[in-house]
Amino acid sequence: MRAYAIATLCLLSACGDNSKVAVSHDASSVPVPTLRVLFLGNSYTEVNNLPAVLASLGTSPGAVAHFEVGSRTPGGQTWEGHDADPEDTALIAQGWDYVVLQDQSEQPWLARGVKPALMSLDTKVKAAGAKTVLYMTWARAVDNDTVTYDTKFQQDLAVDRYYVQAGAAITARVAPVGRAWERALRDPTRVLHVEDHSHPNAQGTYLAACMMYATITGALPDGLNDGGLGIAGDQTVQLQKIADDTLAARMPPAAPLVGTWPLDGTAGNDMLVAHDLALGDTPPGATFSPEKYAATPYDPALDAQTFTVSISASRADWSTGVAAGMFEFLFSRADHFDVYEQGTELHASFTPSKDAAAVYVVGSLASLTPGWHRFTLEVSATAVSVAVDGASIASTPLVPAGATEIPAPPPERFTGIAIGVAPVPDDQSYWPAAARYAFTGALADLEMSR
Repeated sequence: MRAYAIATLCLLSACGDNSKVAVSHDASSVPVPTLRVLFLGNSYTEVNNLPAVLASLGTSPGAVAHFEVGSRTPGGQTWEGHDADPEDTALIAQGWDYVVLQDQSEQPWLARGVKPALMSLDTKVKAAGAKTVLYMTWARAVDNDTVTYDTKFQQDLAVDRYYVQAGAAITARVAPVGRAWERALRDPTRVLHVEDHSHPNAQGTYLAACMMYATITGALPDGLNDGGLGIAGDQTVQLQKIADDTLAARMPPAAPLVGTWPLDGTAGNDMLVAHDLALGDTPPGATFSPEKYAATPYDPALDAQTFTVSISASRADWSTGVAAGMFEFLFSRADHFDVYEQGTELHASFTPSKDAAAVYVVGSLASLTPGWHRFTLEVSATAVSVAVDGASIASTPLVPAGATEIPAPPPERFTGIAIGVAPVPDDQSYWPAAARYAFTGALADLEMSR
């Protein structure tokens, strides 16, 4: 069983009306630890009995742990409800190794900031000698009615931001189930939701259980059984591979890199894609348009105040530029930085803090030859600069003479990097009205370092 280094954050979930305990048994003679795991959540955990599925995975030959599980999962329950329930408080105190917390599924796009109820629950968990694990949920399925491609994209962004932000605040692991679901659903033939477009079917629960297993044990879920769900063997292998790819893509790269997003269709892309954007459909990247865009999930490392972001972009003719009065974004991060084309000029901006004015840089692209070029935004302690193919084309001083450091970023800056489209100053990295500013060429190999 291969192991992976657990990233900064991870997540788990639970749902239902009653407290339950199930104990797993492994026929193997190899001694493995038994981990006690309590799930506090709602129907997203209760449907298909996620805790029991995790316990069943622990009976697989080669599993690195047995699981004794408990759950309390009233339908629609929130973290506020669990925190206020004395039965939950008593259950937490019974002595667990891990307590998995899942909030109500709409909270990521309705609530703001880190909930006091989560802070309180985490305090109770730690006082009982356990570790908190957060269960990142998923977006609703597209139904061509209330949930469109645009709103699903926004929901995916919000879910990631919500749980990563919360995990950072309480120093908890986050099981990135929602990221695994988004990756799995890039295959239009795969179905993980039931008919209500919200709850998981058996495959959805199995993928969630694989992510829980990996988050808690630090081992990849390769070779595990079907969790008692009756899923065909080829399907379990495919879902285990999706879990592996999700975990690998979310591993923090070695410094000074913050992240790399190849846009070439490989498993290394931890990003969100919308509509029919096909990664790798124009080697080595993807062709963007108002209906094709992408974004990176949020990560605290994106909040760096001195950094370099670069991307490769291609046009058949750069000399014609962008239509008058229009912009086309290569990449952007709400209220932080952006690089976009206007006319035959390359524009960039950087906003160091909430109360600071943006710094702008403008350089000419009129003499650029057709095809691929590398565009770079560099923010140092003293200047904002843009370069093409490694050669600087413009630079603007960042701070007045005598200043010693860049002001800290605003605490609400919980967005990823929008790719090929403009973001908005909110919890999302994209909104549909910004699509008219989409890049209409090919983009590849986004990279950020600090």
